[in-house]
Amino acid sequence: MVDADLTDDQIAVLCDIGESGLTHETEDKKRLVEGLISTGYVELTQSRTGSGFKLTAKATTMLTERGVGLNES
Repeated sequence: MVDADLTDDQIAVLCDIGESGLTHETEDKKRLVEGLISTGYVELTQSRTGSGFKLTAKATTMLTERGVGLNES
């Protein structure tokens, strides 16, 4: 099942978070992340390293189903 409700921008933010964390956070990205948190694709972390966000299992599954490969560093 592919979640057709996500925009290309939201998917790009998910990829950013999954690959290297969210860097260069703009107001637009903040709004996108807030929406992704509210829909269960992203969660806050307590980590002092990285962006403070991580993908949920829901996001990982959706990206895998779309054929998106993440280069997790």
